[in-house]
Amino acid sequence: MLTCIILSGGKSSRMGILKQNLDFFGQSLANFQAKNFYQIFKNLYFSSKTPIINDYNVQTILDNENTFAPIFGLKSVLETLQQNIFVISIDTPFLQKNSILKIIESFQQHQKATFAKNEKIHPLIGIYPKDSLPLINNQIQKGNYRLMDLLKNMEPLEFVKISTQESSNLNYPKDYQQAIKRSINGR
Repeated sequence: MLTCIILSGGKSSRMGILKQNLDFFGQSLANFQAKNFYQIFKNLYFSSKTPIINDYNVQTILDNENTFAPIFGLKSVLETLQQNIFVISIDTPFLQKNSILKIIESFQQHQKATFAKNEKIHPLIGIYPKDSLPLINNQIQKGNYRLMDLLKNMEPLEFVKISTQESSNLNYPKDYQQAIKRSINGR
């Protein structure tokens, strides 16, 4: 069974508050995501610069780099766990269980890095194989922290189509307000 990593190491500078602490229907976004992903994954971790407080005792794998970029969280997690990982960013609360299971099924069938895709590829929704760590280290060594460039080096890849709504992020306060409104109105 795959381990799920909820990437939470950003500064949240555009949001103005740490995203994991956002109130999401009477609970923190960290708790909301932990609850949802524990329904699918037996093993679940946060990845962050500091421990993520949550009610589900989900441990945090610390990313000790001074630079804020998801590639450093991936590096820390793969070094620590040394296994294939499913990743999702904490600010993507609408990904559906059915889509997650399709991504897992595609990975199991093809044994290739597998990511969500709609009008664009989503490098923070998908599966990084444990053997992608050397590529990550090489890219970091070159000073290139772009995940899309990493994916180009990981080809061939597999993709699973998801809806645009499932991949929507909470980057700005207006995104958060729209997400709350959309959820109240039935997603």
